[in-house]
Amino acid sequence: MKSVRKSMTSGAKTFDDLGKKLSKRLRFKKFRIRVQKRRFKLEGEVNPWVLLASGEVKHFDANDSRVKGKRVGSKVKLDKNSKSKWDKDKDGVLIGWQDTKVSKGKGIDDSQFTGSKYVQDLDADEAKAIDEFAELTNSGMTNELRGNRIRGGAKSERVSLRKEVRDEVYKNADSGLKEANGYTIYLDQKTFKPIPNYGTHYPKKTPLGHPHPKAGQPVPANLVGKPRADIGHAKG
Repeated sequence: MKSVRKSMTSGAKTFDDLGKKLSKRLRFKKFRIRVQKRRFKLEGEVNPWVLLASGEVKHFDANDSRVKGKRVGSKVKLDKNSKSKWDKDKDGVLIGWQDTKVSKGKGIDDSQFTGSKYVQDLDADEAKAIDEFAELTNSGMTNELRGNRIRGGAKSERVSLRKEVRDEVYKNADSGLKEANGYTIYLDQKTFKPIPNYGTHYPKKTPLGHPHPKAGQPVPANLVGKPRADIGHAKG
């Protein structure tokens, strides 16, 4: 917070002034300043994202009892009153605690907020989200292992990469050939085999073979002609 102390507190004569300055600079939805042992303590509130088996990414309030106190990778029961065990067909996995207010559009889950690159990636591609949920809920996966996978991330071109890095991965995977529909043929950078592209409508199965909930429905324009699975992995 050194930069905040130097650049944002200058000129603030009251706590209201300071609050207005901080709200323009910080990503927190809400924050408060507490005085503790003669020191000012800034506490920010962020809200979590939960991934469902259907591929949906849902936004939760931080104080919701279903997510409060849970860490990234934790299982989340959606029915507050249910006494049954966590059910992967009905419940979800906490995939992020970072949310940032959007300046345009409705945000993810009509929340007016967006999440980390990982969360954005899953929200943009439902098939990818369904497959990722299956990976996160495989037998043997613990909360810690799920958290490590989410945070550490398969550093693929579809997850948590800057645009310039993603563009470089696509460039390296471009075979220079076109398929029957005129789409670029990309090669998996580990197997060097062609990866099927999205057409104009969703297929019956996801890349990992799970039933696609939007089978037969139109594919968003930004996905048409793009590979249906990760091309490869970036260094690091």
